[in-house]
Amino acid sequence: NVANAAPKNVMRRSVAAEITEASKEGLPVLAGGTFDHHVHWVKEKFISSSDKTVQVRRVGLFSLLGYSTTKEKWLMALGAFAAAVSGLGVPAWLILLARSLDTFSNLARLINIGLPIDEILQQELDQLVWAFVFVGIISLFSGSTYVALWTYVGEQQALRIKEHFVRSAMQQDATWFDGRDRESLPT
Repeated sequence: NVANAAPKNVMRRSVAAEITEASKEGLPVLAGGTFDHHVHWVKEKFISSSDKTVQVRRVGLFSLLGYSTTKEKWLMALGAFAAAVSGLGVPAWLILLARSLDTFSNLARLINIGLPIDEILQQELDQLVWAFVFVGIISLFSGSTYVALWTYVGEQQALRIKEHFVRSAMQQDATWFDGRDRESLPT
């Protein structure tokens, strides 16, 4: 009865046939998923566990900061301080706006009392205008400072990381490159 038994499917079905069959079920991309979700689904479904690559260890934030010099760490701290000062510009602006609205709402009281509002209003508005100018100049200077500092430090660190990558790639054994996909080497 061994001869009458159905032969086992020794050959693996083609990936195209499996994808065609799976498309009848509805691929994730057709169900509203993203392209990355579709690619991940196809890889999980059709690549055997022996074909899967080893999970790459991710690099932490503080290990990236290890590429910075002491001077750059101080520049990053100064940039963080400048960012905090720049961020305080919006609440300061809102406080000044509230003061200007209070000045205009108190204008009716001054008119009812019969005081000369021209001088009082002019004095209050002059103070508010100068305060707005002061907050604007500080926000402009601190915002430009933190962007410039962080851009400089980021570019310097990126350059050091690239140099480290090229040095370590050049120190690899030539057979190491044979087992790697050339498009995935820079990533």
